[in-house]
Amino acid sequence: MPRSNYPNGFKNGITIRGTPVEVPHSGDVYWLDSGSGRSNNKGTFDRPVATLNAAMDLCTANNGDIIFAKAGHSETVSTALTQVMDVAGVSLIGLGGGTDMTTFTFSAITSIFRITADNTYVENVNFRTSIEKVTYGVAADADYVTLMGCKWSWEDAGDTFNTALDVINSDFFTLENCFMEPGQWNPSSTSGMPQTGLRFAKADNMVIRGNHFSGYWISQTEAEVGNASAILGTTQTETITDANGQFRVTPGATRSPGTTGLSSNILIAENYLLNHSTETSMVTGFGADIDIGTVANGLIANNSLGITGDGAIGMGLALDPGSCMSIENYAVDIINLRAVVYPVVAADTSTS
Repeated sequence: MPRSNYPNGFKNGITIRGTPVEVPHSGDVYWLDSGSGRSNNKGTFDRPVATLNAAMDLCTANNGDIIFAKAGHSETVSTALTQVMDVAGVSLIGLGGGTDMTTFTFSAITSIFRITADNTYVENVNFRTSIEKVTYGVAADADYVTLMGCKWSWEDAGDTFNTALDVINSDFFTLENCFMEPGQWNPSSTSGMPQTGLRFAKADNMVIRGNHFSGYWISQTEAEVGNASAILGTTQTETITDANGQFRVTPGATRSPGTTGLSSNILIAENYLLNHSTETSMVTGFGADIDIGTVANGLIANNSLGITGDGAIGMGLALDPGSCMSIENYAVDIINLRAVVYPVVAADTSTS
């Protein structure tokens, strides 16, 4: 039976079965469903479209449009063009949880889920790799981008993202309440490992808060220029190839994060980070929980940092705050012991 449709709404609101119904958005709503959707549908609940790109084609820039993906919706990311959020002011909200969570599966090393439009919001989406060493998973090159409650995962043993999330030239980027496990933890092998969770350059006013990073962060010389980390800041500006860690947002083009690549006024707070790297597995490089160096300023506060390896690796790989201030970050590198504040407490240099 068709659903009732009231495109002009109700002047004085509406109550259904004793419950007031509020519609707190100003734009149009479009529906996405890989099961029943068709590319030429209008995107209504009963006639959804089948792909994100088809839904984006229906949206109007900065109109407050929302795309709802029905529970169980799934798409394959096969290139850097199949899934692109390129209309400003659009929200993508996935419905369903667990195995019914809206899922984008990466099937090639050049697969990328691209965000190139300002004011983009993405919630409750699973980015899953089904192949080894996807160069970049999600790439954001726009201002005021928010990823909320999303997940990075792998399908089978050995499937990995080299870099799960790339953020470049993106002011006011926010990553909040997300779970990132972008590759298999395999302590007996140096294959099937992620390298970097979040990599950023020229990301002023970035907020990374309340996330859980769990990975086997390893630098592998054939695919990563710098060190590998759960959260890695960089000023990479040179023209380099994909095989050496190029920022890849626009297909076939090299991206540059500006003249310096420095990020200012960033906040990294209340995250849980666990690095499964061991002393044996780190022969090709090393991985860290948070590695900022001198490429950014801001505040790193109240993070919980774990380094496995039974103390052989040391606390130095828990956190390098660089030019950021550090407040109450706790780190531990061996089981059955209490975490300690890291870096060490600063000396009091005040005078009375």
